[in-house]
Amino acid sequence: GEGEIVDAPFSPSPFPPFSAPEGPERATRHAPRVKVYPAIALGMLRREQVAAGRVWLLLRHLDGAGRGWLELDAARAALCDRASPLRLCGRRRLRQLLAEGEDLFWQREIRTGAPDRLWLRGPARVAAALGVPRLVGRPVGIPVAALRGGIGDARAHLYATFHSGRAREGLDFGAGEQRS
Repeated sequence: GEGEIVDAPFSPSPFPPFSAPEGPERATRHAPRVKVYPAIALGMLRREQVAAGRVWLLLRHLDGAGRGWLELDAARAALCDRASPLRLCGRRRLRQLLAEGEDLFWQREIRTGAPDRLWLRGPARVAAALGVPRLVGRPVGIPVAALRGGIGDARAHLYATFHSGRAREGLDFGAGEQRS
């Protein structure tokens, strides 16, 4: 059926946890995906928060256990190490992005004698902070590779979530328009 994950072990989440791709990484139906709410994606675009927002999306993807937090060292290793399949940027740029997204997408907890943590904000809090009144539209799975590419590609995929997240039934067609 539509939206089913084929040949995958049972997971309580409709989106499989992060796994390193085998062979050339491609944005395919079976590639790892990140759950994105169209309303949040549009809020990121309107508020020009795509750079920090895609870090938030990738960090939520890394939090496969759903704890709501990641150790900063683990996040840095996943997003900055050259050998990491999720490499997005260098350490200096990550430090800038973490500062940009502070209090909007996450809260940093500085711990004495233990690694610092990033507490990830949930979709409802992020939506409110972006000025999104409601989470409308069904969530969309964006391939991880689309978020790891250039910022222009990330913007394009976030914009496309609006169209992908609309319900197919009950669309209102104006005069002269036909269903395809």
